[in-house]
Amino acid sequence: MKFILPAILLTVLVLAGCSPERNTFSSPLYQGRSLKIGVIGDVPMVRESNVTFKQITFDDLEKGDSFLSSYDAVFIMKEELPTAASPQYAKIYKLAGIPFFFFESSRYLATYIDATISYEDWPDMGPGFFVLGYDGGTRHQFGTGLYNDTKNETNVKSAYSDIFRQIETGL
Repeated sequence: MKFILPAILLTVLVLAGCSPERNTFSSPLYQGRSLKIGVIGDVPMVRESNVTFKQITFDDLEKGDSFLSSYDAVFIMKEELPTAASPQYAKIYKLAGIPFFFFESSRYLATYIDATISYEDWPDMGPGFFVLGYDGGTRHQFGTGLYNDTKNETNVKSAYSDIFRQIETGL
Protein backbone atom coordinates (compact mmCIF):
# COMPACT_ATOMS: atom_id res chain seq x y z
CA MET A 1 0.00 0.00 0.00
CA LYS A 2 2.84 2.41 0.80
CA PHE A 3 4.13 2.00 -2.81
CA ILE A 4 0.83 2.96 -4.46
CA LEU A 5 1.05 6.70 -3.78
CA PRO A 6 4.63 7.06 -5.08
CA ALA A 7 3.73 4.94 -8.13
CA ILE A 8 0.75 7.19 -8.88
CA LEU A 9 2.88 10.33 -8.49
CA LEU A 10 5.57 8.88 -10.75
CA THR A 11 2.96 8.00 -13.38
CA VAL A 12 1.52 11.52 -13.28
CA LEU A 13 4.99 13.05 -13.67
CA VAL A 14 5.86 10.79 -16.60
CA LEU A 15 2.57 11.53 -18.34
CA ALA A 16 3.04 15.26 -17.77
CA GLY A 17 6.44 14.99 -19.45
CA CYS A 18 4.74 13.48 -22.52
CA SER A 19 2.29 16.34 -22.77
CA PRO A 20 1.37 17.42 -26.30
CA GLU A 21 2.04 21.01 -25.14
CA ARG A 22 5.74 20.37 -25.83
CA ASN A 23 4.96 19.90 -29.51
CA THR A 24 2.83 23.01 -29.82
CA PHE A 25 3.81 26.54 -30.72
CA SER A 26 1.49 29.46 -31.29
CA SER A 27 3.05 32.16 -33.45
CA PRO A 28 1.73 35.72 -33.38
CA LEU A 29 -1.46 36.36 -35.30
CA TYR A 30 -1.02 37.94 -38.74
CA GLN A 31 -2.18 41.55 -38.39
CA GLY A 32 -1.04 42.99 -41.70
CA ARG A 33 -3.10 44.26 -44.60
CA SER A 34 -6.19 42.37 -45.74
CA LEU A 35 -5.41 39.47 -48.05
CA LYS A 36 -7.60 37.76 -50.64
CA ILE A 37 -6.50 34.21 -51.41
CA GLY A 38 -7.83 31.81 -54.02
CA VAL A 39 -8.05 28.20 -52.86
CA ILE A 40 -8.16 25.08 -55.00
CA GLY A 41 -9.49 22.42 -52.66
CA ASP A 42 -10.91 22.77 -49.18
CA VAL A 43 -10.74 26.22 -47.62
CA PRO A 44 -8.53 26.17 -44.51
CA MET A 45 -9.65 27.30 -41.05
CA VAL A 46 -7.45 30.14 -39.81
CA ARG A 47 -7.33 32.53 -36.86
CA GLU A 48 -7.20 35.71 -38.90
CA SER A 49 -10.23 37.83 -39.76
CA ASN A 50 -8.30 39.99 -42.25
CA VAL A 51 -7.78 37.10 -44.69
CA THR A 52 -10.55 36.03 -47.05
CA PHE A 53 -10.60 32.87 -49.13
CA LYS A 54 -12.45 32.16 -52.36
CA GLN A 55 -12.65 28.69 -53.82
CA ILE A 56 -11.42 28.61 -57.40
CA THR A 57 -10.71 25.89 -59.95
CA PHE A 58 -7.86 24.95 -62.24
CA ASP A 59 -9.98 26.26 -65.11
CA ASP A 60 -9.91 29.65 -63.38
CA LEU A 61 -6.09 29.58 -63.42
CA GLU A 62 -6.15 29.29 -67.18
CA LYS A 63 -7.94 32.65 -67.40
CA GLY A 64 -4.54 34.20 -66.69
CA ASP A 65 -3.58 37.53 -65.20
CA SER A 66 -6.99 39.09 -65.73
CA PHE A 67 -8.36 36.59 -63.20
CA LEU A 68 -5.34 36.09 -60.94
CA SER A 69 -4.59 39.79 -60.43
CA SER A 70 -7.49 40.08 -57.98
CA TYR A 71 -5.75 37.65 -55.58
CA ASP A 72 -2.72 38.02 -53.33
CA ALA A 73 -1.91 34.30 -53.59
CA VAL A 74 -3.33 30.91 -54.52
CA PHE A 75 -3.36 27.94 -52.15
CA ILE A 76 -3.50 24.47 -53.68
CA MET A 77 -4.50 21.94 -51.08
CA LYS A 78 -3.20 18.40 -50.67
CA GLU A 79 -6.06 16.60 -52.39
CA GLU A 80 -5.52 18.67 -55.57
CA LEU A 81 -1.72 18.25 -55.87
CA PRO A 82 -1.68 15.51 -58.54
CA THR A 83 -3.73 17.78 -60.84
CA ALA A 84 -1.61 20.80 -59.87
CA ALA A 85 1.44 19.00 -61.28
CA SER A 86 -0.10 18.77 -64.76
CA PRO A 87 2.27 20.31 -67.35
CA GLN A 88 -0.20 22.96 -68.54
CA TYR A 89 -0.14 24.67 -65.12
CA ALA A 90 3.66 24.97 -64.77
CA LYS A 91 3.74 27.98 -67.08
CA ILE A 92 0.93 29.66 -65.12
CA TYR A 93 2.84 29.30 -61.84
CA LYS A 94 5.94 30.77 -63.45
CA LEU A 95 4.28 33.72 -65.18
CA ALA A 96 1.62 34.76 -62.69
CA GLY A 97 2.45 37.81 -60.63
CA ILE A 98 1.33 36.14 -57.40
CA PRO A 99 2.70 33.30 -55.26
CA PHE A 100 1.32 29.77 -55.31
CA PHE A 101 1.41 27.51 -52.25
CA PHE A 102 1.29 23.72 -52.41
CA PHE A 103 0.11 22.20 -49.12
CA GLU A 104 1.35 18.94 -47.62
CA SER A 105 3.22 17.88 -50.71
CA SER A 106 5.41 14.82 -50.55
CA ARG A 107 7.04 15.86 -53.85
CA TYR A 108 9.65 18.49 -54.60
CA LEU A 109 8.59 21.93 -55.82
CA ALA A 110 10.02 21.16 -59.26
CA THR A 111 7.17 18.66 -59.71
CA TYR A 112 4.80 21.62 -60.08
CA ILE A 113 6.89 24.26 -61.83
CA ASP A 114 8.76 22.10 -64.35
CA ALA A 115 6.46 20.89 -67.13
CA THR A 116 8.88 18.07 -68.04
CA ILE A 117 8.57 16.34 -64.66
CA SER A 118 5.70 13.92 -64.07
CA TYR A 119 4.08 13.79 -60.63
CA GLU A 120 3.97 10.00 -60.73
CA ASP A 121 7.60 9.64 -61.82
CA TRP A 122 9.06 12.05 -59.26
CA PRO A 123 10.12 10.39 -56.01
CA ASP A 124 8.09 10.82 -52.86
CA MET A 125 10.27 12.73 -50.39
CA GLY A 126 8.12 11.64 -47.46
CA PRO A 127 6.94 14.02 -44.80
CA GLY A 128 8.78 17.27 -44.95
CA PHE A 129 7.40 20.70 -45.54
CA PHE A 130 3.87 21.62 -44.56
CA VAL A 131 3.80 24.00 -47.51
CA LEU A 132 5.93 24.76 -50.55
CA GLY A 133 5.58 28.20 -52.07
CA TYR A 134 6.66 29.66 -55.38
CA ASP A 135 6.45 33.20 -56.71
CA GLY A 136 6.94 33.13 -60.47
CA GLY A 137 7.47 36.87 -60.64
CA THR A 138 10.49 36.82 -58.34
CA ARG A 139 11.36 33.12 -58.82
CA HIS A 140 11.49 32.98 -55.03
CA GLN A 141 10.84 29.62 -53.41
CA PHE A 142 9.51 29.12 -49.92
CA GLY A 143 8.99 26.14 -47.66
CA THR A 144 7.88 25.79 -44.09
CA GLY A 145 7.25 22.90 -41.78
CA LEU A 146 5.22 22.53 -38.64
CA TYR A 147 6.67 23.06 -35.19
CA ASN A 148 8.49 19.86 -34.16
CA ASP A 149 6.95 18.25 -37.28
CA THR A 150 3.76 17.88 -35.27
CA LYS A 151 0.45 18.35 -37.04
CA ASN A 152 -2.09 19.75 -34.62
CA GLU A 153 -4.55 22.64 -34.79
CA THR A 154 -2.30 25.17 -33.05
CA ASN A 155 0.76 24.41 -35.19
CA VAL A 156 -1.23 24.43 -38.43
CA LYS A 157 -2.90 27.76 -37.66
CA SER A 158 0.47 29.21 -36.66
CA ALA A 159 1.95 28.07 -39.97
CA TYR A 160 -0.86 29.83 -41.83
CA SER A 161 -0.09 33.05 -39.93
CA ASP A 162 3.55 32.74 -41.00
CA ILE A 163 2.49 32.17 -44.62
CA PHE A 164 0.31 35.27 -44.56
CA ARG A 165 3.32 37.30 -43.39
CA GLN A 166 5.36 35.83 -46.24
CA ILE A 167 2.68 36.84 -48.74
CA GLU A 168 2.60 40.38 -47.40
CA THR A 169 6.39 40.77 -47.55
CA GLY A 170 6.70 39.18 -50.99
CA LEU A 171 8.05 35.80 -49.86
